[in-house]
This record gives sequence, C-alpha cells and structure tokens, in this order.
Amino acid sequence: IGLNKINNFEIKIALYSLKIHQHVKKYRSTKLANDPELFSGQIYTGEKGLEKGLVDEVGSIVRVMESKYPDAKLDFPVE
Repeated sequence: IGLNKINNFEIKIALYSLKIHQHVKKYRSTKLANDPELFSGQIYTGEKGLEKGLVDEVGSIVRVMESKYPDAKLDFPVE
C-alpha cells in the first residue's frame, strides 16, 4: 500500500469519526455523561454504554421491536 492510500484512509476515518461525534452530541447531548474519554475511540457495550448515556436501555433487538412496534409481524425467531 502506498503512502497516499494510507493517508487517504486515515483522513476518511478521521472525518467519519468527526461526523459520528457531531451526530451523537447533537441527538444525545442531554443524556451523555460528562466524561472527557467519551469520544476517545473506546468501545462501550451494555451497561457501560448505558452508564455513559450512549444508549437508553440494554436489551435485544427483538425486545425493542416488540415494545416499540407491538403490531409488527417479526420475520425472525423470537427469543
């Protein structure tokens, strides 16, 4: 891989990360934890994501679909 391709890739990743940060801050600003490490690239799952304000609840896609769309006919196996 040439140097130009690596630099181009790094630039695309940086721009994509910036867009994600802006989107999360715009739509979750009142829910986000005041944590300087929040946008450090760390991956948060489950309870930690909930603690940081990145998600509203922890659960499966099936449970979310059933609670938000009770009349929907799900095409995949229900837990």
